[in-house]
Amino acid sequence: MLINVDRYSGGVYLREYICSILGNKILYCRYISIYHISHYYIGDLQLAQKNVSKFVILGLLTCRPMSGYDIKKAIEISISEFWHESFGNIYTTLRKLLNSGFVEKTVKEQSGKPDRYVYSITDSGMHTLTEWIIEPCDIPRIRDEFLVKFFFRHHLPLKDDLQILEDYRKALLVKLEAVRRIEERIETEMQNNFDREHVITYLTFSQGRNVLEAKLTWCGMAKKTIMKIKD
Repeated sequence: MLINVDRYSGGVYLREYICSILGNKILYCRYISIYHISHYYIGDLQLAQKNVSKFVILGLLTCRPMSGYDIKKAIEISISEFWHESFGNIYTTLRKLLNSGFVEKTVKEQSGKPDRYVYSITDSGMHTLTEWIIEPCDIPRIRDEFLVKFFFRHHLPLKDDLQILEDYRKALLVKLEAVRRIEERIETEMQNNFDREHVITYLTFSQGRNVLEAKLTWCGMAKKTIMKIKD
C-alpha cells in the first residue's frame, strides 16, 4: 500500500515535468515542486527512498545523461520540496541500476581533475520506468506538519490559536500568489503552443492553486469557530 501511494507522490508526472524543467524551463521547477505534490508527502521516507529512488533517478536520466553530482543538483532545482536524495544513496542506486542493465556508464577524462562518470538510461531502463509510471496509484495519505501541530494545540493557551492561524494564512497567500503568477505565464504560452506538455503543467498548478484556496477557506472557518470558544 505504501509503495503505491508514494509512487503517486514521486512518480506519476515525473517524466513529463522533469523534462520540462531541465529543458530550459527552470522558471517552473521550484513552483512545481512546492505546489503540486509536496502537500501529499506520505509514509516513511526511508522506505520510500529504498523503493522509489531508482525510478526517480531513471526519470531524471530521460532528460539527458548525468553524473551523480548532476543528478543531485537536478533534484535540488526541481523536486526537492517533495523528494530528496543524499549523494550516498544516489551513487549506491546508480551502481545497482548499472548492475541491472538499466543505465550505462561513460568515463569522461578531465584535465587536472578526477575522471567524471556519466550515466545514461538504457532501453531496458526506460521500459522499467514506463511500467512503474503507468501502474495504478492509490489516493495519497496527507502528511502535514501544521495540521499535526494544530491537532495538539489544546494543550497550549487558547490566546495563541488565532495568531497561529493568521501566520499560516499569510504563508498560504504568499504561495498562492506565486502559483497564480506562474499560471498566468503558462496560460500566455498556451495561447501560442497548446500542446500536451503545457496543458499537463497548467493542470498541475491548477491543482496546487485549488488546494491552497481550500486551505485559506478553512483558515477563515477555523478563526470564526475558535472565536466562539469561551476561555
